[in-house]
Amino acid sequence: MSFHKSKTLYDGIVAEFVVMDMLQHNSMVLEKGLGVTTCTDLDNAPSYPQSNAHYDIDLNLFECETMEPLGKKTIEVKYAWNPSYPTFFAEILQVRSQTYAEYVVHPPDFMVYLNGHDKTLYCYDGKAFVDGVISNYNNRRLNSYGSAEGVLFGKKDKEYGYLFSYPVEQNYFSVLKHKTKEIDHRLAASEGVSVKGSKVAEGLPSLA
Repeated sequence: MSFHKSKTLYDGIVAEFVVMDMLQHNSMVLEKGLGVTTCTDLDNAPSYPQSNAHYDIDLNLFECETMEPLGKKTIEVKYAWNPSYPTFFAEILQVRSQTYAEYVVHPPDFMVYLNGHDKTLYCYDGKAFVDGVISNYNNRRLNSYGSAEGVLFGKKDKEYGYLFSYPVEQNYFSVLKHKTKEIDHRLAASEGVSVKGSKVAEGLPSLA
């Protein structure tokens, strides 16, 4: 099966829309969880695979009275299916291409994992998360598919920059109900797209 028709890509795209839906409808998470107190814009769609964007979602910031742009916060989203384990898997490198995962090359402001089993979102400080992954590089292992090497980390591990967890079941089913066209469009846009990875990441050995 082509990757653009795979459940892996589908789950990942759904997770991005779920995170966007949650942030659009929950100012408390923005303010208390992410520390964002300015006006924000999340109307932009998650980045397409053809683009040069290094992150899944841009959280655009504005001065509320004048709407003057104040920069942005970047968010990387990962989907996991975890029924009972206290850990998630953080991919470091792809075995076949021998390239590093994009988030370790370009650390985001926030790293988000969506557990598809219980529909709970876990948020981490992106820089601290990448530092935690890099410092545990020598403890890496293969994933269950043998396609990537990475490390296991505790869902609420402060070493990996854990910030908070939040239930998103309502957001999840709202996305499945109302965002089918957008999801299908994203899947179609991924057909035939190949992403060139990097063999160099700061703090990790060169794979070249």
